[in-house]
Amino acid sequence: MSLSKLFLTLMKPVGLVYLFWQHKLPLLTKVKEIFNLVYCAIIKKDKILVVYNKNHPQWVTMARNPPEGIMFVRVTSHFNGNWLLNLLASKIDISYDYGHNHFTLATNQPIVKQYEHPHFRQERLADQQIKKIFVMSKWAKPDFPDPEHKLEVLYPTTPIKKVKARTKNQQLTLFMAGAPAACKGADILYQAFENVERKFSGQYALSLIMASNYNRQVDFYPVNEECFDRTRQAYEKSIHKKNVYFERIYPPIVVDYLYRNVDIYVLPTRFDSFGFSILEAMSAGLPIIATNITAIPEMVKPRENGFLIDVKDFDVQSQAYFEYAVKELEKYLTILIEDAPLRLEMGEASRKRVERKFNMEYKKSRLKTVFEEIVQKP
Repeated sequence: MSLSKLFLTLMKPVGLVYLFWQHKLPLLTKVKEIFNLVYCAIIKKDKILVVYNKNHPQWVTMARNPPEGIMFVRVTSHFNGNWLLNLLASKIDISYDYGHNHFTLATNQPIVKQYEHPHFRQERLADQQIKKIFVMSKWAKPDFPDPEHKLEVLYPTTPIKKVKARTKNQQLTLFMAGAPAACKGADILYQAFENVERKFSGQYALSLIMASNYNRQVDFYPVNEECFDRTRQAYEKSIHKKNVYFERIYPPIVVDYLYRNVDIYVLPTRFDSFGFSILEAMSAGLPIIATNITAIPEMVKPRENGFLIDVKDFDVQSQAYFEYAVKELEKYLTILIEDAPLRLEMGEASRKRVERKFNMEYKKSRLKTVFEEIVQKP
């Protein structure tokens, strides 16, 4: 068993405890949210208090390092009907909502929406309670009439990860993170990995980590049985391979450690919206191999910081696409495995691209301006 697989196997009990805490103790979560909200309401003074409803790295990062004069607090429970919580709601200036559902603690509360895809109703622009709609990419910006200029592209950000200088050694680890596995192309990656492993047998010690769970389906990205079966077979094979780990990985600190210690990030995704894991991998200085769908080409510039598999007009769930994507991925993996200087150069280009295009200071400045305009602060 490889050291990475041994380490991740030993960490599984920690992950189970983390999941239990996150999902099986909703009462404690509510207590924590109320405490945070009370605390922020008491100390806010003249700061703008913003509630948000998404437990996602980009939101957590912004809450920990907010713009000057802004306070963020996460609240995921509907608190209407309780006098204490309604009183607290009056202290909240803005609701920063992710997705389709309004999440407000007061009926007259200004709302700022954020979407990662263009599939939302045009009526949102006419809603007077919604003051601003941020979309996470140019791809996600729909072609709606927008006379009040509510729509705006605001890219997500992620901190630049501190990593040790990567070396040009013969031991390389490929990494993928995201679920559900069949949507993210885990079957494609596994087959391409087997092919390059055979090709470079005796030359390179290759490992593969897929932080995903094959048995998870989601309604908005359904996959057919053929695609799901290939993913299941890849999972069953991985159990018996010493250099492959195919399981969802918790807590997030372990995933962050992996980003900083692997060599190539691969996401041959069939369906996606933004692909935030690619941005996290770029911040760790990794070369990227992904597909050219949705917002991904806004992050990955071919032959600058990685490669993109052109999905063309394929049915991405078909056997024909699977065979095509495996060949394309094998080709790009071969290039990055054999060419260490290029691999390191593309990784550095990824990091610089995050600093330049997905700049956290710009996002903080823009949010501060928008929030102040909404509450009419000088």
